[in-house]
Amino acid sequence: FVGFALVRYPLTTVVALAATSAVGLVYRALRRPEVARTAGESFSRPWWADIAVQGHALGLLVGVVVCAALCYRRGVRPSPGRVWLAALLVGVDRGLWAVYTIEGSDRFRLFRALGAALVFLLAAAVAAGATASDRPLVARIDLSWREAAYGLVLALLFAVAVVAVPFNLFVVGDSSAGFDSADAVEVGDYTVFYAEGVENQYIPGVPVPGTDDSADAVEASGVVVVSERRNIWWVELSKGRLASRGSGTVRLGGLTWTADVRAVRNGWTPVGGDAVYHVRLGRPAGERTVVFRSEAATAGPRIDGRNVSVAPVGDGFELAVTRNNETLGRAPVPADGNATTVGGLTVRREGGALRAERGDTRVTIAERA
Repeated sequence: FVGFALVRYPLTTVVALAATSAVGLVYRALRRPEVARTAGESFSRPWWADIAVQGHALGLLVGVVVCAALCYRRGVRPSPGRVWLAALLVGVDRGLWAVYTIEGSDRFRLFRALGAALVFLLAAAVAAGATASDRPLVARIDLSWREAAYGLVLALLFAVAVVAVPFNLFVVGDSSAGFDSADAVEVGDYTVFYAEGVENQYIPGVPVPGTDDSADAVEASGVVVVSERRNIWWVELSKGRLASRGSGTVRLGGLTWTADVRAVRNGWTPVGGDAVYHVRLGRPAGERTVVFRSEAATAGPRIDGRNVSVAPVGDGFELAVTRNNETLGRAPVPADGNATTVGGLTVRREGGALRAERGDTRVTIAERA
């Protein structure tokens, strides 16, 4: 509809788009005049990664092609400048400049400059196709400017429609990849496991010409759901989202049944080091076992030449005190409000912090992740 309107009524379309935002603001202001929010941590994908660029472009071009044909038939020739401006503003408003690729779990790359250039070119093509005159372009083959410009828009429409089908067709490669060495939870014909840095098996059904599949493999990390019968290999809860929320629920099922699998991430972040954590999976009402343990990490502060490391061991976490590459002692992380002595240090847990003491020195070595 927008593509049709911007050709026939370009200025009205631009004003309507602006008015829509204003009306939406007034509606929200009347519905909720006052809103209170508290600052907090949240996890979200880049907003432009949720824009269906091909869908918007396809709908826009369909409207342009239909309206241009109608204008030609009725002898109406809109203003080229107005159509170009309207097409440009609509393209920007619909986010057609958001050309991006997926590089891994929760990682995207935006080609902003390329997308902006494509929007300008698209606006020029739309304006030319909708407003070109019928003067001869190539007289010997009886080709007019209008036919050439309209043919260009049709070619763009055909290209977007054809490319959108194979490049959005995905299949499952090796459905067993990733969980052959991981502890998994079986629910019906579903397998749920946690893995990091495995090759994503949800791959394009049509290889992209000129690329090497092995070199372009996208890594996946998080809670993965696999079903060979249903042809599913999907990262349902990414590593970053689970780290931000601390827990999450994966809902599985079929036509007549549903079941949930709960994922919980617990850990510590040593000062100056990477997070140390383990991940548990299981049914909400059942026992959740540890299915993944990260690598150990060492805190940056040194106390009397001693370094403190934190490592996931079994169902909990362990402290290790070293000096000159020699392990002086190991001990479990104490319960909240308690302390333990290991390697000549007293490590005390105070809420979400671990503090090491020796003599008059007292430093924080890790915080709850």
